[in-house]
Amino acid sequence: MMSGYIQEIVRKYDVNNYQINQFRVTRGQCIFTDFTHGDKFRYVLDSMTLSSDRLSSANPFLMFSVKSRLNTSGKMSGTLKVDPKHYQDIVIDASIKELLITDFNPYSKYYVATPFLNGTISYENQTTVLGGKLDSKNILDIRQIKAGKKVKNSTAMNLPVRLAVSLLKDVKGNIHLDIPVKGSLNDPKFKWGRVIWGVLKNLVIKAATAPFRLLANLFGGKEEDFKEMQFEYTQTDIMPNQQTVLDRLAKIAIDKPEIKIELTQVTNILDETEAIAVYQMKQKYLGINNAIPAQELKRRTDSISNNDSLFVKYLVSKLPNAQGLQSTEEKSVQLIGREKIIPEVHALMDKRNAAVMQYLVNQKKVPSTSITISNTKELNQLQKSAPPKYVINVASNE
Repeated sequence: MMSGYIQEIVRKYDVNNYQINQFRVTRGQCIFTDFTHGDKFRYVLDSMTLSSDRLSSANPFLMFSVKSRLNTSGKMSGTLKVDPKHYQDIVIDASIKELLITDFNPYSKYYVATPFLNGTISYENQTTVLGGKLDSKNILDIRQIKAGKKVKNSTAMNLPVRLAVSLLKDVKGNIHLDIPVKGSLNDPKFKWGRVIWGVLKNLVIKAATAPFRLLANLFGGKEEDFKEMQFEYTQTDIMPNQQTVLDRLAKIAIDKPEIKIELTQVTNILDETEAIAVYQMKQKYLGINNAIPAQELKRRTDSISNNDSLFVKYLVSKLPNAQGLQSTEEKSVQLIGREKIIPEVHALMDKRNAAVMQYLVNQKKVPSTSITISNTKELNQLQKSAPPKYVINVASNE
């Protein structure tokens, strides 16, 4: 707005020879009111000062300084250089401090259905326009931003703003964005504001669709480390490799309380059924029961290969008509009974869920409201021989 005003001054008063020692516009005020977006928007720029020293036709550029208070809280300052012979050529160096993001809620509710409860904006802009070519550097720092719950609004884009804000914030609750913009102002399709909003929109979408990259950058590790957590067949205890994943998730949940961690357990029910059957038949073969510690029980059963000749011979002795059965797993399922094992698969999955929740809530002190754990409805979702796992997702903690 200031740039357009100054360019208009230069255009109107362009003469061949002039010399002005000092130019001042002081105590200016601009009141902008907008009723077009439902809620009334009113913004006041006051204490406005526009000044320039030593304006001369001999200077290659005319330089103006601008200052203003923004809606009683923010501050704007900057300089604008204008080529008096080609007043479309400009150089802007502007700074905005302590701008209240809540002032713009009428627009945020209208366009993205999300009001903001807190947050201040600082903005640095360096823009050069020469020969219609724009090169703009925009640095946006948002401090202590807090997004509110979505409101009903038919005009708004369906963007996960609250989730994106939570993901983009660092551990101190701040967001830093560097948004470069280049283009030709001679292109009628190029709109500077549209480009900026397009970049911000893409940031929101990318944050929601690829959250683990942001989390990995913030909390360390690889993107893949946040996507899933592997288990072994029949395993219900939390082992060190699962602890590593859960410790990361716990830190996210504690440092970012706006985020809910969702863990969905997926398995191949056929594989899990066969694994349970073999596990139980090995216990019978070894003559042991569940009275011994779980880790010792697993160690002893794992010490026997599924293709161990004596173990296979034991299974065959229990199934005189086992010639048609091709594998140790099938023999074991036949001996235990598939109908008996299926409920045990569901019970095993529930035990895993309970162990994960217990570790996060009791040991890592994560609020239970920040964690959701469930089983997939498609129990044959995984390919054959793919061990069970938890698929991890993040959502806004409404």
